[in-house]
Amino acid sequence: MTEQNREMATPFTEVVTNKIQKQAEQITTMQEKLNSLERALQDIIDVKKQLTDIKVAITGIKFPTKQMEELSGNLTTSVTLLKQPVENKVLHHHHVPKIIWVSGGLFAVLCLVFCGWYNTAQKLDQYRANDLKYRYLKLKTNPALQRILVLTDSLCQNQPDFDKAVLQGEDSVRDLIQNLVDAKEQEVNELKRKLK
Repeated sequence: MTEQNREMATPFTEVVTNKIQKQAEQITTMQEKLNSLERALQDIIDVKKQLTDIKVAITGIKFPTKQMEELSGNLTTSVTLLKQPVENKVLHHHHVPKIIWVSGGLFAVLCLVFCGWYNTAQKLDQYRANDLKYRYLKLKTNPALQRILVLTDSLCQNQPDFDKAVLQGEDSVRDLIQNLVDAKEQEVNELKRKLK
């Protein structure tokens, strides 16, 4: 191969090397595209897996019909109860402690005791006054009065029913006085009728 051949072979080699370089560039771009397509394919596969997971999760989630029926039933009963509200009546219970009751009872008993002492003191004073009156009458030197007192003392000592006889005598005197009062009232009423 001579130089001529070489000269002729040079453009041919240049063209072939250019073509080979272009082919190599195309192969690398194709390879890059293939790699990007593989990545996209992997992304699509991942999305498909996530979609199937979501589908499984959605099918696992069921609408709670039983709970919804219970809720609607509870709502209807609560609505009817709210339409007819409950009336609140407040009852006041006043509680008095036992110590107050006990102290009130003791106060009442104490008042009764004082009343009894007062009445006893009055009766005792009356008995003392009557005793003084009787002793005064005994001191008088009037012989007729002395005989009456001795007779009265002997009647009281000798007759066991002397107190009953005195009480009956007092009752008869009271009845006599009441009859006189009634008679006078009748006379007054008759005079009033005559005046009319």
